[in-house]
Amino acid sequence: MTPSETPHARSPRRSRAAVYTAAAVAVLAVAGTATATAGTGDHTSAAGTKDDGTQAAVTQKWGKPVGGDEFDGKAVDESKWTRYGDYPGHDGNGMRLKEKDTVGGGHLTVSGDKDGNTGGVAWKKGQTHGRWEARMRVQQKDGGGNPYHPVLILWPDSDKWPDDGELDYAESDAGSTKMQAFLHYGNGSENGGQDPYTYDQKLDTSKWHNYAVEWTGDHIAGYIDGKEWFKDTNPKAQPPGPMHQTIQLDDFFPEGNLNPATMDVDWVRMYDV
Repeated sequence: MTPSETPHARSPRRSRAAVYTAAAVAVLAVAGTATATAGTGDHTSAAGTKDDGTQAAVTQKWGKPVGGDEFDGKAVDESKWTRYGDYPGHDGNGMRLKEKDTVGGGHLTVSGDKDGNTGGVAWKKGQTHGRWEARMRVQQKDGGGNPYHPVLILWPDSDKWPDDGELDYAESDAGSTKMQAFLHYGNGSENGGQDPYTYDQKLDTSKWHNYAVEWTGDHIAGYIDGKEWFKDTNPKAQPPGPMHQTIQLDDFFPEGNLNPATMDVDWVRMYDV
């Protein structure tokens, strides 16, 4: 275990009560957001070609990617990503195991079993300001038990939490139709402050959707299937330094009894502002 991996696995803010209490008091309704079915579907189109869905990069004209991963190989590219493991999982629940991160069929899969053994990966080099977009679906076996918690995060290169921020731009429970975002920042307290947002439509997260975040000097905006669904202009939410992409499937339940789930990511693409 290296110091850079520790906060992703055991971040103090990832307590279930803190997340859901905050979410209950701040719901964002955005006019003109994407419909719940936009961008859904299978990994390939009817013509047999890879389906990228509706991308914020296209609708917002972000230009060409400056980084990312198409996950077209046979294993996690460790020149790009740091794999989580092997050590205790989120908040000490279950284990982070490298064997739970696999690549095949053109996508990354982070899997979680009934015992809370799961994984995650972190991009090795961050940037100050930028745009990130990922195509993701989350599926569970519906065999009962507690749900896993998938989340796409921008994490500070400094590993200083909460002072240097944390941008959770797509966060949910496996099997849920609710998508949320949490922008964390330092405010002098142990767990910092946060700006929470909830997507105003039900979303079938078991289908492919595109989730994106734009971070500039004056705002942080989130997109689902090419359409903006939140925009935060709170200066306190601005991270003070470079951030990097992480992909993780979290276990929030110390008692175990997890419903096995998979978090598939078709690609991650990064853009300058």
